Amino acid sequence: MLYYITLPISLIFLWMRGKELAADRLLTASAIAFFLSYIIFYLYPVEGPRYHLAAQFAREMDGYLFVPFAHKIMDSAAVHGGAMPSSHTAVALIVLLYVCRESRAWGYVLIPVITGLMVGCVWGRFHYISDVLAGMAIAAVALWLSRLIFEKGLLGSQNLSHTP
Repeated sequence: MLYYITLPISLIFLWMRGKELAADRLLTASAIAFFLSYIIFYLYPVEGPRYHLAAQFAREMDGYLFVPFAHKIMDSAAVHGGAMPSSHTAVALIVLLYVCRESRAWGYVLIPVITGLMVGCVWGRFHYISDVLAGMAIAAVALWLSRLIFEKGLLGSQNLSHTP
């Protein structure tokens, strides 16, 4: 469940440290990761194990707080063909990279959280292992594209305030 707050909290963390450019880059790489993931969801729809393998599970997942909350989100907002790649993994790894670059201490705090997220994607029946691996690849591509965009001067806070 921490996935939903990692990006906003990381952006606030970077902004409070005066790292606006890092926040720009984090947001750009995350947006690219989401965009690439959504294109793949459309072109290669994969139903997650929660739906596709439901008959093979011996019992429902149970829990007190997070499991019912996650199921509520999945029941009301999930796309049945949106398992491949894991955009959760892609964005979480991008967040981890940018936080680690600015603060190793906070990066070390995030490592078990992000690792738990990737394990939880599979354990919670939201993604297959291949989806998580594809999410890692999407993160790498998004980081590369983001770096190119900023190196070419196509985007950045200095360009947003400039009026032609």
